[in-house]
Amino acid sequence: MSIKVWFNLRLRLCLSCRDKEGAFKELEQMQNQGIELNDSRTVSLALRLFTPSRPPSLPPSRPSSCSLLRLFLLLRAVSAPLDTVAYTTAIAHATDSTEAYALLALMDQPPPSPPPSPNDVTYTALIHHLVREGDFQAGKDILFSMKAKGIPPSSVTICAILNAYLKQNRAQEALTFFHTVFPSFPPSSPLSSPPPSPPVHDLGVELDLKLQTTYLSLLLALRRPLSEIQAYVQAVESREGGREGWREGGGKIYALWAKACMAAREWKAAVRLIKRGHTQGVDLDNRFYTVLLDGLAQPGPACL
Repeated sequence: MSIKVWFNLRLRLCLSCRDKEGAFKELEQMQNQGIELNDSRTVSLALRLFTPSRPPSLPPSRPSSCSLLRLFLLLRAVSAPLDTVAYTTAIAHATDSTEAYALLALMDQPPPSPPPSPNDVTYTALIHHLVREGDFQAGKDILFSMKAKGIPPSSVTICAILNAYLKQNRAQEALTFFHTVFPSFPPSSPLSSPPPSPPVHDLGVELDLKLQTTYLSLLLALRRPLSEIQAYVQAVESREGGREGWREGGGKIYALWAKACMAAREWKAAVRLIKRGHTQGVDLDNRFYTVLLDGLAQPGPACL
């Protein structure tokens, strides 16, 4: 058995036993002895160990010595095969935006040559970190620079910023940002006063059902009247009804509509959405019925 195979087996054993520090020691020994790691399966094991099934909702209170940045520096030192997906996964699970930036910087440094290129998912992961930490300006700067780099953003990238605003109860700022990207949406705005006119950034992003649903969330967060919300949803129905994704995506639209009905104490209107949803070909999932049942359980709708 060659020394290269021996070290690879030892490293895989540490990874299988979830021994992070042991894995670091094996990688450091491989680096010191000039042994390369060319096994992509071992790299996949390392990524699974150091990246949980879901990114943490909040950064840890203290930095960990078993950091992703340390792992990637060692993997690069032993010439491990690291592609765009590997870097993007690491950035999404980074401790904070500082580590995410450091991982992104590694992508531009050979080897290999040419190095892997970031894509829209990579930048979206970085933006998630920034806006979660409250640095919305940095997140938007990255968003607005993506198209110039030849990496057009997606609706997921824009929703990352909008949803972060909503989570921090800053719906009006979210609406202002929305109109910097989509200044003419909706065609007849349900807002009683016109939105401000900040500089327009043409990102070339299609205003898909995901973005239209997020816009509806903004209207609810701003506590717009039910009549305006209803008019907006009916406009979405006419645009998206029957299109691909409407059956599943429309379910969230109807759940938000039901929530607005409950807030306005229009319980019968909320119940009537069941028939309307089926007529419109919408898959009313557990989310919709949870909203409906929670609302009906409140004092007031006994007449139903």
